[in-house]
Amino acid sequence: MKIRIRLLGVLAVGLAVGGCSFAYVKPVSINGSRCSHSQALPTVDGLIATGQAVGMIYYATASDATFRGTPFSRGGAVALDGVAAGLFVASAIYGGTQVSDCREAYPHDVEPVVERRSRRRPPPPPLWTPPPPPLWTPPPAPAVSAPTPADAGTSDGAPTPDADVVAPPPPPPRPAAPPVRQRADDE
Repeated sequence: MKIRIRLLGVLAVGLAVGGCSFAYVKPVSINGSRCSHSQALPTVDGLIATGQAVGMIYYATASDATFRGTPFSRGGAVALDGVAAGLFVASAIYGGTQVSDCREAYPHDVEPVVERRSRRRPPPPPLWTPPPPPLWTPPPAPAVSAPTPADAGTSDGAPTPDADVVAPPPPPPRPAAPPVRQRADDE
């Protein structure tokens, strides 16, 4: 019972407003005042008309016990929802045509589409990362090739100056330890 009274109150307010597009959509005018570019109000009217049509179907298929003790009969409730649905459909059509005319007359006034930021979180960091490369790497060692019999040089076994054999550099000398003073027998 309370739900029906609330529904009737909403219906009465909807009929009093007469459709959002009829009340608030600004048509194209000759004097150049700003007209409505948004399809929001015709969409709201379409949604309300859909709700009224669903209510009309509900009341048409409801049992007689549903209407006992209410001020409306089945036919009255269906007719009232039908009238409200028709009013909001007409309002949605009116608003849609006025917005289309406005967009056609003033295409440069269309508000730019605001790009939405992604609400996704960034991916979590990896569980393991490889270690960074070393800051310094030693230079590569020079390649040393072994002498071949053809490179042996002269018949006496001495290498020729044209040999491709590169001898490795001699190792650096070891630092000598400081001399240790020997003690004499009398000390």
